[in-house]
Amino acid sequence: IIMRKLFLQINSSISSLKEEGFNDELPLQVLLEKYPELIPSEEIIGNPSFFLIQREFPVSVGYLDHLFIDQMMVPTIVETKVNNSEIREKIIGQGYKYLTSLFFEITGKQIIESAKRYWKEKYGSEISKRLDLKELNEKEIDKNLKKPRLRLIFAADFIPRELRKFVEFINVASRGIDVYAVQVEQFPLDDKK
Repeated sequence: IIMRKLFLQINSSISSLKEEGFNDELPLQVLLEKYPELIPSEEIIGNPSFFLIQREFPVSVGYLDHLFIDQMMVPTIVETKVNNSEIREKIIGQGYKYLTSLFFEITGKQIIESAKRYWKEKYGSEISKRLDLKELNEKEIDKNLKKPRLRLIFAADFIPRELRKFVEFINVASRGIDVYAVQVEQFPLDDKK
């Protein structure tokens, strides 16, 4: 049995931290929108940096929670879920529907136009800050979309065993599509998290 307790020490006082789940997806989506560095890049092939193209990116089968691009111009879908029964079955099919939509429907030009609309005047400075580049490369994005060279990340407050097994299987069986699962937990204390 593994037991885990977290404490926060400030000067000479210590406080116990208790995990608090997310009530719905929106706070987790907003958190990843503002802080994509919460995605553990060092654990992902290529150690990518992530530049947000748009939250709620529209495709024919719905809206991607987040569409990111990395410094190698690899499109990355981040799908968020909070712990519920939906995470076990629906999220897997939903993720693959979204990958299919990217592959068949979206172009590098559309991705760049969406990013420009989303970031407005901050577009250039955010690319430089997040990717250390001057511009997104439309041709490289198109090449990665059609290869396909894509990434799907499931971000949730709890990753069930079934999803872990699915992620492991897809990464062994599939070429060009990397799938990851990231567990994001929050521990509030007073007005801090």
